[in-house]
Amino acid sequence: MGEKIRLNQICAKGTSSLRQKDLLPEGKYPVYGAAGIAGYLNSYQFEQEYLAVVKDGAGVGRVQLCDRKSSVLGTLQPIIPNDSVKLSYLRFMLEGLHLESYASGATIPHIYFRDYGERLVDLPDADEQECVTCLFETILKQIALGEQMLAKADELIQSRFVEMFGDDSFAFVPLDQIADVQGGLTKNSKRQKLPLQLPYLRVANVLAGSLDLTEIKTIGLTESERDKTMLETGDLLFVEGNGSGDQIGRSAIWKGEIDCCVHQNHLIRARFHDGILPSFALYYFNSRSGRRQIIGKAVSTSGLYTLSTGKIKSLKLPLPPVALQNEFAEFVTSVESLKSTARQQLDRLNTLYASLTQRYFAQ
Repeated sequence: MGEKIRLNQICAKGTSSLRQKDLLPEGKYPVYGAAGIAGYLNSYQFEQEYLAVVKDGAGVGRVQLCDRKSSVLGTLQPIIPNDSVKLSYLRFMLEGLHLESYASGATIPHIYFRDYGERLVDLPDADEQECVTCLFETILKQIALGEQMLAKADELIQSRFVEMFGDDSFAFVPLDQIADVQGGLTKNSKRQKLPLQLPYLRVANVLAGSLDLTEIKTIGLTESERDKTMLETGDLLFVEGNGSGDQIGRSAIWKGEIDCCVHQNHLIRARFHDGILPSFALYYFNSRSGRRQIIGKAVSTSGLYTLSTGKIKSLKLPLPPVALQNEFAEFVTSVESLKSTARQQLDRLNTLYASLTQRYFAQ
């Protein structure tokens, strides 16, 4: 690597006092916020491409590339490279420095260029900067391709579902006629004193179509509560409450990943009778028709979205022949196998990216 130099010797900070209310819904030049383009103006702050760092709030320390002839909100710190460093190399450097580690402030974290600008960094010559940039960009392109492959695989499953079951030629039956629907455990301080403590699923564990079991907590319960809320392989779990329409009722299948696991009251489980495959039900409730049902049941007079055991019981599911459900399940299994391979490759690429970031930019 090259010589040691302070970060503020290879780039300078810009300034902006723009607020969201200053922006136009349409205009000639974009204005960037923490989540990308936040609006437009008919003038601009910066002539050339530059970087912007989120300097406070959610996403503090995140780095983004901004187009030439654009501006940023005051919540972003513009970073302008000098002639000694390539913009693309500086971007990877800033990401590798983990600027969020400089955050101060308990309520709203904030970072300051005056602090991280003093950081000592390695500055290689222009040729090596180009090589390193090319390496990182190649890895990121491969990661993007892998993520696109996963998204296409999900679209393929949904398309196959619509092809097989989307003509509404099957009878629709309420869930309470074809499944046992059960609420979960209400959390309270008294449960800490109960002798029976078991792992339990929370809302945070249930994603749309999958489970995140990274963090599993335990809860106290009685034996009768255990019998009611113990999960079994094939149970379909619905998220009961979420303020947003795109998240309400998200669901996933329990596959017995953890022994003797129960669930909290904000998750509602459906245990299907014979003749209904959980994978079929899952993909139906993730389809447009299924989502319309869920949102229609969940919307309240206050405008918030919430479900209940009674509302879940009233959801209707089409009943195609078991042979068709099995055909669809086999198709899903084959696609999921491809997705598993793609995820493994993505994991390797992300590990490689993190390793190279540590190698080139950690001090």
